[in-house]
Formats: sequence, C-alpha cells, structure tokens
Amino acid sequence: MADHIQIESNDQKKDRFISRISFWASIVLSIAITGWYFMANPPPEGAEKRMRLFIAKNAQDVTEFLRMTRDEQKAFAEKRKHLFYTNYLKASENTKLDIRGLVHNSTDYKPTQYWFNLVFMWCIFFFAFWFIGLMSEAAIQINRTSSIERKAQRETRKKMKNDKQDAGD
Repeated sequence: MADHIQIESNDQKKDRFISRISFWASIVLSIAITGWYFMANPPPEGAEKRMRLFIAKNAQDVTEFLRMTRDEQKAFAEKRKHLFYTNYLKASENTKLDIRGLVHNSTDYKPTQYWFNLVFMWCIFFFAFWFIGLMSEAAIQINRTSSIERKAQRETRKKMKNDKQDAGD
C-alpha cells in the first residue's frame, strides 16, 4: 500500500513537471514565432506610414481618384496639389497596382493596429501550443492509467489461475 501511494506521488510530481514544461514551452514558442514575424514584417515607418495615414484620413477622395479616368485624375491632381496624387500619375503600372492594394488595406489604418495584431497573434499561438500540450498530457495520462489497469488485470488473472491450480492439487 505504501508503495502504491509513493508511486502515485511520483506520478503527480511527474505530471506537474510535464505541465510546467508544456506551459513554458508554449510561452517560448509563441514568443519565438511572434519575434520571427516581427523581424520578417516590421511595422510601417516613414513614407509608407505617412501614406497609410493620408489614405486613412482621405479614404473617400483617394478611392474616387483611383476610379477616375486618366484625364480626370490629372485634373484632380492639379486641383488637390498633394504629392500622393502627382506621384501616382508618374508611377509605373506595377507601382500603381501596389498603391491600389495599399489603399485597399489602409482605409481603416490606425498606427497602433500593428502592435495590437502582434499581441493578438502571440495570444493565439500561446493558447494553441498550450492546448496541444494539454491534450498531449491528457493522452499520456489516459495511456498510463490504462496501462496500470491492464497490469492489475493481468496480475489478477495470474493470481486466479494460480489459485485454481493450487485448489486442483
């Protein structure tokens, strides 16, 4: 009986240790992935940030400008006298496509949006890794419990078999 209690105590300590490893591994992995994302996709700075803020502030005018014909765009750019409009007219077709994509993504742009998304991404990865760790722990615990039950059943069968043989002799 004392051995059984000692084994359960050791199993609980082992489970607690594995739980802590799972938790801290989730934290480290989510920080690593978020850090990698931050390095690969830095927040907008300088001209790009100013352009995004301009587009967000003047979203209606900019989208109207993009829908206009080439002649209407020239007249609009002369009337507004902003660098965005004049630079757009001088840009190559590939750059114009990039600007159109940027306009589509920047109509509701806020400077703090990047950091909010980064924190939210960390939370998603942390909880995903932690959930996977918890499910793995549960699977190991179920496997361990069923293994102990199978051992106990085997010992019971052996004991019954030995008792039958002893009774038969």
